[in-house]
Amino acid sequence: MDNVTRTFDTTRPGEHRFGANVPAPYSLVDATNATGVVVPLTLDEVAAVTAGMPLAIEFAEVPARIRDYGDLAAALIEATAPPA
Repeated sequence: MDNVTRTFDTTRPGEHRFGANVPAPYSLVDATNATGVVVPLTLDEVAAVTAGMPLAIEFAEVPARIRDYGDLAAALIEATAPPA
């Protein structure tokens, strides 16, 4: 598995550290059978997951999410871009 689609397990000691591999937004979690995708979450989704509700987003749902919410990852790219 390459570094882009590698899963990020925060339950393993030492995994949550500076320089650790983190999947890029819209990367497939399991590229072999296209199940699961890394997507930025809305605050409502974060609250639901924090409350223990399950959340499973599939690759086929991504275009509708982008249409409905816009590209939630765009702000991350803009915030980390070097000044012009």
